[in-house]
Amino acid sequence: MFYTLCMELKSVSSVILFVSDISVSKSFYTSLGFRSQDDDSPRVYLNWFSIEFRVVTENAETAGSGMRVGIKVDDVTSVHDAAVGSSYKVVEPVHYVSKNVREFVIADPDGYLLAFYGK
Repeated sequence: MFYTLCMELKSVSSVILFVSDISVSKSFYTSLGFRSQDDDSPRVYLNWFSIEFRVVTENAETAGSGMRVGIKVDDVTSVHDAAVGSSYKVVEPVHYVSKNVREFVIADPDGYLLAFYGK
């Protein structure tokens, strides 16, 4: 049984793709019409929606094996604590993915990953 987390979800605003080369992936998606706001950013945008690229590491999925749905929340710590205290399977604890952004990851019943991110 799943319990409702006491939080207000803000939006599904991005997906995270694990890739072998960020610059090649960015070039591919910009050729399709996505835009890049910054050459150093690992993201491309289409309207408000973004795709974030992360390089495959030993601890991550292999390139092309799947994606994560990014869900923005106001308080990552409180959402994480609520998930830990429930029947949700936390597969990655709270960690920084950039200087100002933290996330944690849960798996759905089929193994798809949901990354809750924010401050």
